[in-house]
Amino acid sequence: MKTADFLNRPVSRLELSKEFCEKCGRMGFETIADILFVVPEELIQREGFDYHWLAELSETLNKEGLLHLLQPLPGSIRG
Repeated sequence: MKTADFLNRPVSRLELSKEFCEKCGRMGFETIADILFVVPEELIQREGFDYHWLAELSETLNKEGLLHLLQPLPGSIRG
């Protein structure tokens, strides 16, 4: 799957747990791209965030070779 397709596909259509998808919904995320647009400081403050959710996100991004996308580029501001 192309990177853009993966990032913009609804999380419910990716191979992610039901719990992950439900937490995404509670936090207002429909796609992985939505998640990556939020700065880490804001992400951990979202109601519903927990480190199990983050671990699943990290594992999924790593499988796709995209784990580096969780790290903002130096000098860039997201969100």
